[in-house]
Amino acid sequence: MVRPDHLGDLLMNIDAMYSLKQEFPRARLFLITPPWNLPIARKLEFIDEVLPVKLKWYCFNREKPTPYTQLMTIIRTLRKERIDLFIDFRGDFRLVLLFGFLTGSKIRRGFSNLGGRYLLNDHTVFDRSIHFVRQNFELISPFTQEKYTYKIPLNQSDERQVDRVLQRYGLEPGSFIIIHPTVAEYWKVKKWPISHFVEVARHIQSKHKRKIVICSGPAEMEIGNSMARHIPDSINLSGNLNLFEFSALLKRAMLLISNDSAPMHLAVHFDIPLIAIFGPTNYRRSGPYPLTELRVAIEGKSGLKRPRFGVRTLKKGYFPDPAHVIARIDELINSLKH
Repeated sequence: MVRPDHLGDLLMNIDAMYSLKQEFPRARLFLITPPWNLPIARKLEFIDEVLPVKLKWYCFNREKPTPYTQLMTIIRTLRKERIDLFIDFRGDFRLVLLFGFLTGSKIRRGFSNLGGRYLLNDHTVFDRSIHFVRQNFELISPFTQEKYTYKIPLNQSDERQVDRVLQRYGLEPGSFIIIHPTVAEYWKVKKWPISHFVEVARHIQSKHKRKIVICSGPAEMEIGNSMARHIPDSINLSGNLNLFEFSALLKRAMLLISNDSAPMHLAVHFDIPLIAIFGPTNYRRSGPYPLTELRVAIEGKSGLKRPRFGVRTLKKGYFPDPAHVIARIDELINSLKH
């Protein structure tokens, strides 16, 4: 199985991969994914082996790609395994060539309309009108119709560390709201303005008397620090939690407010109430799935054509205004109180 791109994409893939393992419990599952996904990938107990691969067209200037010689070693290793089934969840003919065709996989399943169909011997159509989670299950549908859910296990040490954090700041589980205001640098146009997050946070403090916890990763610490300076009495944990400590914190939060980002997908994974703010990306395809009364995606003007990946500037209208987001937050918090 191949998922060589972003952490959020891997998170949307977990249940489909797990369902396949449940159907064939004796099968060995190999997952090809990049090093930045390894913390999550290696937590997936149903995966027998994770093969880290950095492909040039998915590195986005973060790291040097895996050398050609190392790629060939991985291909030879998989060829010796006599792979019965190769599934390209990404939809990339280069992946089909490298890890499906060259490894000699007996069944090579992918998307017929994204190139490389001649390398596939089992395929479906990539449907741009449905969510990626639904598309993932469509890919495995010839092998199983059952849909299972898998929860990433958290270590007790991570759980205890977060409990200590809550105790230090006097926070009760379910009483505070996390704001994650950042996105990956290579797709930073997805970021809702920090001034809007500040306005939302102050409204929550004033009307709902809830503590605001600000979280951003180590690479975006300054953004979290800057935001905290503008929100009196907020708790700033930016850069202080690893991925699994953040997940444990999520499980104890009232809700998460974030951009379209990996933390949003973690909130979905752990069934945490969520307000997800969308701009250039389409929540109907890559947003919280499924949407519920407690899992909300908000965009700007409807009907706007979504720009191509990597666009550096964004026209007005894609993002929602703060007043609209505040109204939806009020609705969600009120529903959680009942």
